[in-house]
Amino acid sequence: MPVIACPDCGRDVSTLAPVCPHCGRPSPAGTTPIAASAAPQAAREETLWRGTPSPILLVGKIAALVLVIVVIPLAAKFFASTMIDPLSASNIWLAGLLITAVIVAVQLVALVVAWLKLRSTMYVVTNQRVMIEQGILSKTVNEIDLRYVDDSQFFQGLTDRILGIGNVTLISTDKNTPTYMLRSVRDPRGVREMIRSHAYHVSQRQIFTRATEGGRASSPPDGSTIAPGFSRGAGVWTFLNSTDPRSGSQILAPGFSRGECDGMRIEPV
Repeated sequence: MPVIACPDCGRDVSTLAPVCPHCGRPSPAGTTPIAASAAPQAAREETLWRGTPSPILLVGKIAALVLVIVVIPLAAKFFASTMIDPLSASNIWLAGLLITAVIVAVQLVALVVAWLKLRSTMYVVTNQRVMIEQGILSKTVNEIDLRYVDDSQFFQGLTDRILGIGNVTLISTDKNTPTYMLRSVRDPRGVREMIRSHAYHVSQRQIFTRATEGGRASSPPDGSTIAPGFSRGAGVWTFLNSTDPRSGSQILAPGFSRGECDGMRIEPV
């Protein structure tokens, strides 16, 4: 942090300080407006992963369609061949073809609808949230802030393991939708680990505010604030809310010292 010498007492004074903390003389640097670019900038949202449910899910429907096309005509032909009356044999054969056509038409419609649902479902993971976009004609978007993700897990059945897909489940503190599921995504273990690591990183970053006399929040010249019972030294204003595994006590970032702390309010970045 840059410092200058006080003209009265000669001691070092931060260029961000409005007055000299030693003699009280107004600091020339403290009267200089701080450029807007010096204010802390919010982290930009970046897309980490984008995907849809795997089209491999349609393999079962396609296999059923092929099975109907092959089995029903063969069965109809077999029963027709057992008939002595040519007219009865012809009727059985035509009935088999008609049944095949109806079932194939229904399955083709179901296959197209399933394909459209897969294509219209989009999963997006950013460094701030997870979004699920769904809808063929109308669109709905559900999202969960990574700060609220408490746990994550993935599941693969035997068929899923063979096909290389799986479900990723997110458990959060969201009261409206506490559970989110990314269905049939490729590499579910990798997707789950990416979400877990970024959720942990986001949840650790906290910002503090401090109230001064009269209950109002005080802000230093650079626009940042700290919590009650914390004072600024040389360093940054961001507090990393981590814990010492040996003592269980909180670890403060450089530039913080803890005193009497009352009414502390933590706001996530």
